[in-house]
Amino acid sequence: MGGRTHRTVTLPEIPFHMNYEAQAAHLESMTNNMSHKLQQSHLLKDEPIYTCDTRIPLDDKEMLNFFPVYNEYVNEQNPNVTFTGRCWDFDVVYEKIDYDHFDLHITTANKQSTFCYDNLFFANTEIQHVESFYFEGEHTLHFTVPDDGIVDMQHGGLKMWHFCGGFKDTFISVFHTVEAFVGGLSLHPNIPIVGSHTPPYMEKANLNFIEAGMGFRPEERPIYEVQVPESEIHSGDFLVIQRLDGLDPMIMYGTGSRGAHCTMALWFDGELYIVESQDAWYWPTAGIQRTPYKQWLSQAADASFNVILLPMSPEAQAKFNEKKANDWFFETEGLPYGYHNFLFGWMDTQRDNLPPAMANELLPVVLQLVSEIAPKAIENLFVQALDKRLGNVGCWDLACIATHAAFQGMSIQDVIAIPEQDGWLYTGLPNDGQAFVCSAYSAAVYKAAGMYDDFEVNATEFTPRDVYMLDFFDANYTRPQQCIDADPNLPYCQLLGKYRIDVTGDWN
Repeated sequence: MGGRTHRTVTLPEIPFHMNYEAQAAHLESMTNNMSHKLQQSHLLKDEPIYTCDTRIPLDDKEMLNFFPVYNEYVNEQNPNVTFTGRCWDFDVVYEKIDYDHFDLHITTANKQSTFCYDNLFFANTEIQHVESFYFEGEHTLHFTVPDDGIVDMQHGGLKMWHFCGGFKDTFISVFHTVEAFVGGLSLHPNIPIVGSHTPPYMEKANLNFIEAGMGFRPEERPIYEVQVPESEIHSGDFLVIQRLDGLDPMIMYGTGSRGAHCTMALWFDGELYIVESQDAWYWPTAGIQRTPYKQWLSQAADASFNVILLPMSPEAQAKFNEKKANDWFFETEGLPYGYHNFLFGWMDTQRDNLPPAMANELLPVVLQLVSEIAPKAIENLFVQALDKRLGNVGCWDLACIATHAAFQGMSIQDVIAIPEQDGWLYTGLPNDGQAFVCSAYSAAVYKAAGMYDDFEVNATEFTPRDVYMLDFFDANYTRPQQCIDADPNLPYCQLLGKYRIDVTGDWN
């Protein structure tokens, strides 16, 4: 059967636009996927693990499987490409018509089965178009390039992906992915599903995910709460927190950390507080804050926190300047949680920080699609930080970022890899200024307290693991007996939690 497609693509087209049970189900699905990934990795060597054939042992409705598989790009420098979709072999020829118009001449051949078809996704930061190919033959797509996209088109071209599933499966996968990150955000610990406590089946899903993805499984503790006298806690002592919900294991997996949140002890005028940068999904207050120690422990128990206390060594205690740390806290108190640079301590290379289901080339397109729905969120999470990496060129959207990056010979991925710098100021959230996630704020307190000597340190690049691996903590701490009773083999005290946090493997 033969057929032709002749279509004019007018841009922009219409944009592509919580519960614990869903999170647990999809963590289990991702656990299965990771196990399959490990089985495949020794066979695939340098080839991408996530293609339509190898990325899952299950089906295309699974979480994250709506991401298409990257094929090729075309522009004036690369005008003729071939690739194979899930149904057809494609031959694509780029033809420039004039300054802002081009055609793609697409030939489909060698159909894989009688009723198959391909959904191809053509995209960059300014162009997003899906075309379905049902018939063998020649097809032509006419594109008009928006003015803001011409430089990006010349530098990075128009990229092409194919979807592994049909429209129904792709929609279900999107729905499942959204569901997996909703739930457990209430301040009330005993409300089912959306309460601040994590239910047992959610804990189990997290434990399985951590074991499959990181190679260890947190042990259950016989004693859930340990009382340490406040007099034995010093300014600068560090707390590592793990919560077995839908988000923390993702942060742990992405950063290689045994915890996903962290805080610090600080004394103020004879009273012990915990200082932190907190996003308040399941916490009474948001932003940079201090909470009296006993009150903090109560809130942490309500949130199902597992908490360890890492005491500083005597040498580090002597070096820690409490007054400067307190002054720094008062200077930054009330700043919002650091959403502006939330991902930039983690995403610090061009190609190695994305989930394996997502092709590297897809990230700018995904960000652009999300910005059609929530432009302010993408501006806050990405655009302002990328603008600073380009030298404060004045961009407020991704199209502008892509254009200025191309002028400087970079892709958006290259810009993301530029390190975050302490002192960058952000706008757009209440009381904006410097931006700190939890680990960056703890690292910044250490910096203010004079702990890094003359080393040049950007605290905003620190993950929780980066902080607890600093040589500040006492591996020979003389523990109170109640700490020994609860966790005989740990060199520090675990204050709260059903599951043991053991960071000693990272110390060795």
